[in-house]
Amino acid sequence: EILQQPYELYIPGSMDAYTLGMINQLSQGMDSAITQEVTNHLFQEPSKLSGRDLAATNIQRGREHGLPGYLAYRRWCELETVSSWDEMWKLLPNSTVNLYRSIYRYPEDIDLWSAGVSEDPAPGSLIGPLFSCIIATTFKNLKLGDRFWYENGGFRNSFTR
Repeated sequence: EILQQPYELYIPGSMDAYTLGMINQLSQGMDSAITQEVTNHLFQEPSKLSGRDLAATNIQRGREHGLPGYLAYRRWCELETVSSWDEMWKLLPNSTVNLYRSIYRYPEDIDLWSAGVSEDPAPGSLIGPLFSCIIATTFKNLKLGDRFWYENGGFRNSFTR
């Protein structure tokens, strides 16, 4: 609600109340479900009954850009992959596999974003192995592709000090 009404933050004492609320309220546990605040009420205007759907937007964006499916990215990251629905439980929780089986005809059709957020977190992480790989690869490429990064020498325009 505060997203559409930032002026409330200017009321004396309101920032304290919001901060205390964020500190003292328990956060929702990690699971494969996505909260209604981002699937039904994102950027909702006060006069409207619903807002945008972040999950649908992300899935559609991936399709519009022609991103390969979940299993194609697992192969790209050299992670374990499967060839049938009967093996999908190795990668995703059973309840998620059953849901995907009712939506998609083949495991290869599963959208990257929806399955990526459904993976169980990797040990010591908040995200699953596939998104860990994609994010790590992105940061590695950003670092190595920046000729001005202080650890990247040998270019004509590299910094020397």
